[in-house]
Amino acid sequence: MRNRKNNSKKQIKINKNFFYYQVESYSDKSSKKIRPFYFHIFLLLFIALIIGLWFSISNKIRIENIDIFIKKTSNLFEFKNKSSFWGLYTETNLIKLVFKFLYISIKYGLVGTFIGFLLAFATSLVSTELVTNKYLSKINRILILIIRAIPEIVFIKLFISTFMNEMSLLFVYIWFTWLWLHKYYCEILDTIDRHEYYVSIKQGNNKFNAFKKEILPRIKNRYLTLFLFSFESNIRWTSILGILSLPGLGALIKHGSQDTYFFKELGIPLTVLILFVLCLEFINIKLKKCLFEHKTKELKYIEKNKQDLYKKLSKKKNYKQIILSIILVLLIVYSVIVLIQTPFLTHNSNSSKQFLKAFFTPDFREMNWRGSNSIFSLLSECFTFALLSMSLTILISLVYLRFMSTKLNNKYTYFLARNLNSLNRLIPTVVLFLLFKPLLSSPLLLILILLGIHESSNISKQLVEAIDNLDEEVIKNLKSQGYSNNYIYKKYALPSIKHIFISLSIFYFELAFRSSITYSVFANEDLHLGNEIWMNLDINTVPKPRVAMSYVWVATICILLINSINILINQKIFKRKKYEYKI
Repeated sequence: MRNRKNNSKKQIKINKNFFYYQVESYSDKSSKKIRPFYFHIFLLLFIALIIGLWFSISNKIRIENIDIFIKKTSNLFEFKNKSSFWGLYTETNLIKLVFKFLYISIKYGLVGTFIGFLLAFATSLVSTELVTNKYLSKINRILILIIRAIPEIVFIKLFISTFMNEMSLLFVYIWFTWLWLHKYYCEILDTIDRHEYYVSIKQGNNKFNAFKKEILPRIKNRYLTLFLFSFESNIRWTSILGILSLPGLGALIKHGSQDTYFFKELGIPLTVLILFVLCLEFINIKLKKCLFEHKTKELKYIEKNKQDLYKKLSKKKNYKQIILSIILVLLIVYSVIVLIQTPFLTHNSNSSKQFLKAFFTPDFREMNWRGSNSIFSLLSECFTFALLSMSLTILISLVYLRFMSTKLNNKYTYFLARNLNSLNRLIPTVVLFLLFKPLLSSPLLLILILLGIHESSNISKQLVEAIDNLDEEVIKNLKSQGYSNNYIYKKYALPSIKHIFISLSIFYFELAFRSSITYSVFANEDLHLGNEIWMNLDINTVPKPRVAMSYVWVATICILLINSINILINQKIFKRKKYEYKI
């Protein structure tokens, strides 16, 4: 039954039913909100569920293996300069080998990221109504959405089975850079202010010219910033690619982490990787500050000489644009040289044909639909993994955000917090897992903790920018009224970014679901869905690609479902007409 309360003086109406309430005035009305009592009940039940799930996977610390952990740690910091990568009896200089493999990762990472960037730029244009018609844009978005929903391991296996050596690494970088940058670029185009664009259309310009004049100048720097961030992420990903037998510095990290003794050979490649990523972050910050940020300068001129000033400004060269053009030309030339010099070697084409055939003709007959090992049980493991990982990510990021903001902390506090956050992202998750694995009887809990901490650093880096962009005058006003930084963070900062926070939380839930498949290779028998895919694709046993693809399709449908929910929630949150949020 609906109740209505009126306030005749302020012309405010409060509409209520059993679960929701809505505040309405003569000129506007709020969205429907859950009544506080039920909201707190749901929140407590959700927290109880999360705590229960964490207890269900908790296990005892294996004190008896503490000596293995200490031995691995001591070996890690020994920094042995002799490598047995080519064989136990053919030791080579590790430092030379590290820089040789690092160059392979940089070379193909840079070229692959650049080609993926160009593809993402092109497909994002085809996927927006700002350039094409709505039917073509929707078809392209749906197609790429389906491709993105397919677990990463499928494409990695396809590239490894099709191409040899460095060419497989190049295609991996191109493929995943394209898919992820396409997603981010579509988000930018969906959320940008289109007022000037529509004015340009009414003035007689076609869609492409209006986009080129009014939209492209405003998104160009954001596109380039994401390109740099993508290159940095690809270099960080080298440790995972090494585990999957792809060339590059990750191969040395894989070799050094395979046994306690070989940890002696892990310190140097790991240190070089961390230092290089730190250099990339420093370069990215400097490039962003010098080339991508526009500063307004005050011009002093005499009213009589206004025309002379205009002529002077019109003749002034845009050095930032010149430097960016030179960098673009150098990247094109370097990419062409690398593509020419890289031998295009392929394996037997029958294997890739069989792989693709199996993908489109999956065999569901061996899939168990009942019992404890049914497909539903396997999916519940993945969703539980994603839920627990996301909960830990959100909890840690809430703590990080409080101390990383420049507007709520002194310079020493936020400088220390940001550096700790960066350090957290630098150390490969695989190395930490292999280091701490002897201490826990089940690796699943360790994977969850490490992924939760790692992803919290990524989401914190994205959200702290939103907090730092809040109105500084409002924060100063609250401080002048005597409110503490904790109060401002809780009552002003977090509510101001809640929409972005919710959107990113759902996105990281999807990433955690994907990780339950990718990292199942380390989880023994705790993540069966990923194990079924890995096991049936393993060429060292009797491969059953059609059976593997049946599990791949189930995972793909689940990821599509998560993406669809994400789209619906974002449309509800932002309430934009004809607004599509695609991941």
